[in-house]
Amino acid sequence: LGGLLEFYEECSEHTSSSSDWDYSENSNYVSTNIFNTNNKAKKKLRALLNKLRKPKKKQTSKSEKTQLVKRILCRWWYVFKEWPPEDYNYSSKLAELGLSGPKEVPGYPGLFMDSKEVIYDLRPYETAPTYNNLVKLEKSQLVGLLCSALKAQLLE
Repeated sequence: LGGLLEFYEECSEHTSSSSDWDYSENSNYVSTNIFNTNNKAKKKLRALLNKLRKPKKKQTSKSEKTQLVKRILCRWWYVFKEWPPEDYNYSSKLAELGLSGPKEVPGYPGLFMDSKEVIYDLRPYETAPTYNNLVKLEKSQLVGLLCSALKAQLLE
């Protein structure tokens, strides 16, 4: 849009009234006076309008596996157990860090805050429903997970 504004300022002397404006099919406004009076402006405007009108190409390089993972992540709570797990033992990780008295952050299981208000995230990321974990699975497993997720979502 910055280029369009610069163009407007450059060519504003060529537009005489609001009646000179036509509506194009993509809701872009084109002055007929500009097209009739200034060749340089005409080329510049057409280039800008072509940029606006060209539909962005979808990325087709994504693999089927990536698409499956993406669709599963949109509805992961239908397939996986609650994460982080309620029965996970955080005491070993707290001991590793040398923390003895941090309090769990209310509403965020697995997050702990010490007396200096430093937050420690001790959730088990090996079992998290993340892209990196799901992409490690076989394609057949991903298809099964997606089918289960869709069935559970439809039953809800």
